[in-house]
Amino acid sequence: MNIVSYDVALDLTHGPDKFWSRSDVRFRCRQAGTTAFADLQATSIQRATLNGADLNFAAGRRDDRLELPRLADENTLTVEAEFAYTSTAAGLHYVTDPEDGSASVYSRSSCQGAPRIYCCFDEPDLRSAFTVSMRAPAGWSCLAKAPVVSRPPEGDPGIWRFAPTAPIPPWLSSFCAGPYSVSVLLCERGKKDPLPVTVQSVPSAAALLDPARILELLRQPAETLIPAAREENEPSESPPCT
Repeated sequence: MNIVSYDVALDLTHGPDKFWSRSDVRFRCRQAGTTAFADLQATSIQRATLNGADLNFAAGRRDDRLELPRLADENTLTVEAEFAYTSTAAGLHYVTDPEDGSASVYSRSSCQGAPRIYCCFDEPDLRSAFTVSMRAPAGWSCLAKAPVVSRPPEGDPGIWRFAPTAPIPPWLSSFCAGPYSVSVLLCERGKKDPLPVTVQSVPSAAALLDPARILELLRQPAETLIPAAREENEPSESPPCT
């Protein structure tokens, strides 16, 4: 199997207990007519189609997997489902700041977390570009693993859209959203133009940010900050569980 692309849409406007996602997965199958399984740990499924035909997900869903029968050479899987936020396991977390009561969400996709956020093929060697969109409440900002290409007017609810990522496995996908305070710093780069750096934090932590310390860290080699940075894009047998 070869994954061509993921298009993942999240809706974070359903309150503190649940959220909705849609994943459109384009993939190729080396042997047409075979059966495969997608990974999915949703509380309920609203719609599931394979190459435009409805899937019988009530019968074909088992052991947190969705059966995909009679694959073609080129395939498109679309799944719309509702999920529960988690507070202890990998998945999408909903947290409330004890200082001011503001809410935010963040993801932990490693260790089988991605299927608790969207339908996918959760294998470390199945990599593809991700195009992400996120619907968020008023006053929230959204972050993903790519630059923002469009967003609602400042302070308004709406959809944030992101550019496609480099090819990554599902466990490296990430999502954050909340009423973040935003600071823009300029990191000097010798003879090159300064690099603008956007720093976002929950409002209660904004006063604790030290711009000088942040810029000092950014000037250090990546290997100094994250010893495993060089290994991030190397194939591995399984994602880390920490």
